[in-house]
Amino acid sequence: MDKGREEFENAYEPNPHKSPFTQVRFNQDKQIYEPLNPPINHIARSLNAAWYGWWIRQKKIDELQERNAFLEVQLSLLGDTKRALEQALKGGDV
Repeated sequence: MDKGREEFENAYEPNPHKSPFTQVRFNQDKQIYEPLNPPINHIARSLNAAWYGWWIRQKKIDELQERNAFLEVQLSLLGDTKRALEQALKGGDV
């Protein structure tokens, strides 16, 4: 099981004794939940809606974390530049 789907299933499942995941299987190729008993497919439809929403949110979180890491590097570089300028000004090099 991939990490993202494992996190989704752990977050979605408040009571492991009443797990909706026992009535579905995940199709890796289609990236959807399929019902084990096709006439009762409302559980699979609900899980697929929740999975899609969770996946979109997680994708946005990942993008924001990447942006945050980039900005932290930029901030660190600005701090280094500021310290170098302050040092140069104290030494009269500028």
